Amino acid sequence: MFMFMGPASTFWDDYKEHLMDGPMSKFRLMNMNRMPVGAELEKIESDALHLLNDTIQGISGKTLESFKAVGMPQRRHAQPDAAEFGQALQRLIHERVIFTPAEQASLFQHDQAAANSEQVQIFDAVAASLSSPARVEKVFFVDSPGRCGKTFVFNAILKMARGKGLVALPAASSGIAGVLLEGGATAHSRFKIPIDVEEQGFARSGNGLL
Repeated sequence: MFMFMGPASTFWDDYKEHLMDGPMSKFRLMNMNRMPVGAELEKIESDALHLLNDTIQGISGKTLESFKAVGMPQRRHAQPDAAEFGQALQRLIHERVIFTPAEQASLFQHDQAAANSEQVQIFDAVAASLSSPARVEKVFFVDSPGRCGKTFVFNAILKMARGKGLVALPAASSGIAGVLLEGGATAHSRFKIPIDVEEQGFARSGNGLL
């Protein structure tokens, strides 16, 4: 059951910054990390409302228009009709096609040549996992003090995976970290994690629930 406690307009005002985190990260990634202004910021707000609409629609079958009378802000920038359906799939496809495998493979080779021996070990371990015929799922934990090259390693791994024609969807705990990862977003935006986490809560991925 989907419950809306309190005025809808208050909900948007209270959580707008969090809801805009994903679209904001994407804008800054594509615009040399600069902050949006004017109409750009308005478009980001509208994109956040589109994402909120998708969430409401997925949970209750309703849309933002259903809450217009009680003060919920409405989307100001229309999306193509085809994009109203299968939003999660469309975003997944977009994440893949904006990266050209041949270009990503070339960029990874450049990064690999510049890496130190420990970083190369990480590349080799992840590459072995990606090429495993058994498709064995593995989790890799990379840790080091600040300014030791973790972001460089993560972005190189993304290039390696995309260079193989795979889909790589990086997520981070904060908007700043998400901006630093190529094609990155916050975990809340990527997996639709609720802002108020509950013990029995769940998040969604492209293939099911987390």
